[in-house]
Amino acid sequence: MAALRSAPARLMLALTLAGWSAAAGAAEDQARLERECVRVVTQVYPLLILAVMAEGPMDCGDQHGGEVVDCAANETPAERTAHARRLAIRQHQEAAYETADTACKAWRANPGDVALQDAAARAIAGARATDDGRLPGERR
Repeated sequence: MAALRSAPARLMLALTLAGWSAAAGAAEDQARLERECVRVVTQVYPLLILAVMAEGPMDCGDQHGGEVVDCAANETPAERTAHARRLAIRQHQEAAYETADTACKAWRANPGDVALQDAAARAIAGARATDDGRLPGERR
């Protein structure tokens, strides 16, 4: 106990505790990033791929007859505008989450690489910014 009364001993103890705290914080950050990457890779990005496909042009024709019929052929101008906006939003989101998916896969392949970890965290933040369903430049 007497050894901890000296300033150098207290400084060493504080630095040791700070190092342990930083290591625990880094481990927590990696665990949080791993959870976010799982969400991106297995849930959000695959669903956005399907959403873009669903909002995109569809053929409602007879598959055996070979006739092509646009499913949206009878939409009103307002419906076409709304449909086009939904498709643009989903494509914007899909692109952002594709970037996050790629960054997460790169980081997960080499979890010790701090640059890849930072890139994955930035890509996820960018993708999350599209979750509000607005196109770039639209006011919030």
